[in-house]
Amino acid sequence: MMNEWNMNGLVLAQDNNAPAPATPAPNAAPAPANAGTPAANSAAPAASQVDTGRADGSLQQPQGGAPAPGMEGLLLPFILLAVMLIFFMILPARARKKQQKKFDEMMNALKRDDRVMLQNGKFVTIDRVENDRIFVFADKNRSVLEEYHKNAVSMRADEVDKQNVRK
Repeated sequence: MMNEWNMNGLVLAQDNNAPAPATPAPNAAPAPANAGTPAANSAAPAASQVDTGRADGSLQQPQGGAPAPGMEGLLLPFILLAVMLIFFMILPARARKKQQKKFDEMMNALKRDDRVMLQNGKFVTIDRVENDRIFVFADKNRSVLEEYHKNAVSMRADEVDKQNVRK
């Protein structure tokens, strides 16, 4: 009789000419108490004795509507992802829209003699506004007239003064 056993007590190789071993493999489940009785051989096995394993060793999914184990554990990461989406994308976008609306109102309200700061940091006084162009005086004597695109205006000069006071 030639048997080879692995760490789990399962037979890896067996000599086909030799009879099966009389003793169970180590760590094997004990035989049921009524295994030798004729009633046990004819009746259906109890629910605890039903083999749900396949020949390849994998387990079958239990019948019924039970979800696969661990599926309810996936709900928490999706909730966290949704919360992060709200805080990092949606709320800042709303703030930018509000700021853009305020800027557009300021741009539409520009008129002669308003002091503004251009994007290059230069403070100028508006002479006139035409469509998408503004004409500004670059000096206090109003002798140098320059032309810029309306998008060159960064903010009103009085808003810059308010920001400097807060610091």
